[in-house]
Amino acid sequence: MNVGKLLETVNSLVPLDYAFDDDFVGLTVGSEDLEVKGVAVAHELENSILDYSTKNNINALITYHPPPLKKILKDDGTETFEDDFLTAKCKELGLNIITIHTAQDVCNGGNADSLVNLFGITDTKVFAHTVGKFGAGRYGNISKTSNSKLKAIVESKLNTKIVRTNEYFQEIKEINSNLIDLQNLDNEIFKLIAEKSQGDSVNILKNLEKKYNESTSLLNKKKEDLTSYFEEKKSIDKQKLENENKLKNILEKLQNPKLDAGELQNFNLQKSNVEKNVNDLSQSLEKLDELNSEDLIDYSKIEESLEELKPELIEYSKKIQSEWKDLDVKINDLEISKSKLLNSFPEDIVKLYDQLKHNGVEIIAAYKNEDQCGCCGVSLTSSELDKIVDSKYNQCPYCQGVVI
Repeated sequence: MNVGKLLETVNSLVPLDYAFDDDFVGLTVGSEDLEVKGVAVAHELENSILDYSTKNNINALITYHPPPLKKILKDDGTETFEDDFLTAKCKELGLNIITIHTAQDVCNGGNADSLVNLFGITDTKVFAHTVGKFGAGRYGNISKTSNSKLKAIVESKLNTKIVRTNEYFQEIKEINSNLIDLQNLDNEIFKLIAEKSQGDSVNILKNLEKKYNESTSLLNKKKEDLTSYFEEKKSIDKQKLENENKLKNILEKLQNPKLDAGELQNFNLQKSNVEKNVNDLSQSLEKLDELNSEDLIDYSKIEESLEELKPELIEYSKKIQSEWKDLDVKINDLEISKSKLLNSFPEDIVKLYDQLKHNGVEIIAAYKNEDQCGCCGVSLTSSELDKIVDSKYNQCPYCQGVVI
């Protein structure tokens, strides 16, 4: 039997023309001309199904849900679809896929009719029509029963323990919506904390400090280059000071009117010698400065630049202190709002939130975008979406974010 013949057999049991017009049914992957080596039936494509098919030499799958596709939004605003990873892998493995989806829902003896029989619904009417009398939904009457008993009947008939009521979903939705609010508060707090270390004034101050430190390093380097100059200058300055003090002392003694001619002559001689020493030392200093003039000019320029930077450093330091004070007030207000919101959560939700943050989950909660996780953007299969709804915290299996 080839795939085309298998498709005819499926169509005779589940008329594919009865599906919704926009439904992706029929031979969704593969070729009618290929020979069927083995057939498997699956609710939808999953890695486990592909592994099973490969190990058992199966090349034809009959699935309820169509193979997953990724929606791509082009730059011009139009949408197109590309194969999801699983779909591409099916093609790579040479699998042929026949999808029945809503054709199975609406056909005689299909999903809708089976549920009518299972729950004993009477006076049934069809809704959500596709073609003619066929439709995906049924409504009618059942024996009067309480909500809690009906829930138990559904769980028993469908062999499941994951039936959820509207009240349950409303509570989960409110909690998860509040998770988004909590996440937004955390993001605002993070932004304000980041602003304290990365704001405009902080960056300006950092640049000023960098320039100041660089200039200080240049000044110290230049000072090392002028070590011998400073040592020699220090020695000359010391000698000059000593001689100037001697000269001052001699001049004071020369003011004494009681000096005799010999003493006067002696002090005047000392005065001439000391004055000559002072003059020689001054000339030595001038020569020393002249020899090191270029380095001294550079040294002076660096000192001037440091002095010019100081007022700006002080100005922006004060400005940042004022800005941080305002930011701290805002952060404190947000922390109070966050604390109130946390107190409204069940303890296990708080632990979940903290754990996801600790694990580095970037977007902890987000609204679902059609079939895509709002947290990580991964396209989800119908089975994965069902598992998310059935899970305790509605978490995405790929990023662990909470999908709302």
